[in-house]
Amino acid sequence: MSTQITPFSTTPSRLNPATFSSDRDIRLAEENSRIVQMNAQANENNAAVTTTNSDALSATNSALSATLSSLSAQGSANYQGAWVASRVVNGVVLNGYIAGQTVSDTNGIRWLCKLTHTTSQTAVQGTYWTIAIPYVGAIGNINSPLLDMPLKNSLAMKAGVGSVTFTRASTATYIDRHGILKRAAIDEPRFEKEGYLNEGISTNLLTYSEDFSISWATSMCTVTANSIDITDPYGTNVADKIKVTGNDPYIVRNDASRDKTVTYSVWIYKNPSNTGSPYMEFYSWRDLSSSNEVAFSGKILLLSGWNRYSFTRSFVTTPSNITTRLDFSEGSLGINGDIFYVFGAQLEPLPFASSYMPTVASAVSRAADRLKVTGIGNIGLGWHSKTISVDSKALGVKEDSRIFDIENFNYNMIRYGAVGTRIEAFYSAGAILAPTDIKQKHRIAYVLGLDNIVSNDLSVYLDGMHIQTNTNTIFNVNSNAPAYIHIGESAGGTEVCFAHITDFRIYDKALTAQEVALA
Repeated sequence: MSTQITPFSTTPSRLNPATFSSDRDIRLAEENSRIVQMNAQANENNAAVTTTNSDALSATNSALSATLSSLSAQGSANYQGAWVASRVVNGVVLNGYIAGQTVSDTNGIRWLCKLTHTTSQTAVQGTYWTIAIPYVGAIGNINSPLLDMPLKNSLAMKAGVGSVTFTRASTATYIDRHGILKRAAIDEPRFEKEGYLNEGISTNLLTYSEDFSISWATSMCTVTANSIDITDPYGTNVADKIKVTGNDPYIVRNDASRDKTVTYSVWIYKNPSNTGSPYMEFYSWRDLSSSNEVAFSGKILLLSGWNRYSFTRSFVTTPSNITTRLDFSEGSLGINGDIFYVFGAQLEPLPFASSYMPTVASAVSRAADRLKVTGIGNIGLGWHSKTISVDSKALGVKEDSRIFDIENFNYNMIRYGAVGTRIEAFYSAGAILAPTDIKQKHRIAYVLGLDNIVSNDLSVYLDGMHIQTNTNTIFNVNSNAPAYIHIGESAGGTEVCFAHITDFRIYDKALTAQEVALA
């Protein structure tokens, strides 16, 4: 500020009667001057605020302009074809139109194909075409979901009514955002760096999972239990040390089994001082006498530091027991003096590794996670327009497992298919399939279109891209609002998915393709 408030030069005091009068007159004059200075300073402040507001408005307008340019560019990128009539060549339809495809006519008007067809274009709204909603006019809906659950580090709702209920009848482990293995209490949800962790039932069949000096036989190596040399995945010192003493070093044990398909997993720390480049090799037998059923995993190169390694094995028949051998060598050669640390061995009846279940003298099971949120007020009736969007990344799939399910709403659900390579959106006549890598994070959007108790349009989007629309599907016309919306399992709790789930949202409207892409 250029205007400064001048300090008082004198302070009248009745203790100095000779100068009191003149000091008082000077003080009054200075106070009047200070009032003028303060008014000038206030004017400067107002001018500065006006300038700041003007700059902010200019910045906002610039940002809006950039957004509009980006949306325009996205609209051009999403342009899928020229305006042409379909034709038949040798019985094959060429240049037909696909539901969700956008084209522009000679006047520059963008049209959206409503229903896959092979007729020529007609520039009127009707069975096949409708004018595409402009990008800018459509994106407002994405900011107002009925229900919004980020599920990043808590069960809190950003938007929604009612309550969230979580239960799990056992303790469980998880890896926190800092990479430390933690234990969650009964009924405590787990959040990892990927978000909320949802898992079904599993069992660690290996006893003494953290003590490799019990039940494991050794060859050309020694085992030191609870070595204090290194911090283990818990952040404590209970890891066991494996020291190589000769060629072909390994540890081996025999355990009961309950399934034809099992997965082994174990944490191994490779000492950076190791002179070689050792591999981890998993072997497994149905039993010691059935060498014809030996499984060789191939070599898994051991990386420096702590890493969790796993191997899945499927047997011809269900074994009564399984022999497991962990080999620490380069081929058949062991580097004498090399040191490894091992922790958390697990053998479970799943085709993938789930979260670690520590054991001592007996096998330990983990109960299923169960998460649900109030349905009334967070979703419309079964045939009402709606959009449900969720991010999910599967650990693996053993059987059909639901990412979400709505009580009393037939077919209102998304699930991982049993084949383990697709995401399925169910409707009355079957499923809309999206083949994909389910172990990568995907955003799935489920859009129910028309408000009609007889027929609806169901569209599914994967990572913002339209997959398929099914028209004239019959949905449940139950007039009751659902009691609960289930996340990570079916309403009956029989189909539980093993996955990280985040950003679960429900809108009381059918979002446009543009909104789905931007949401």
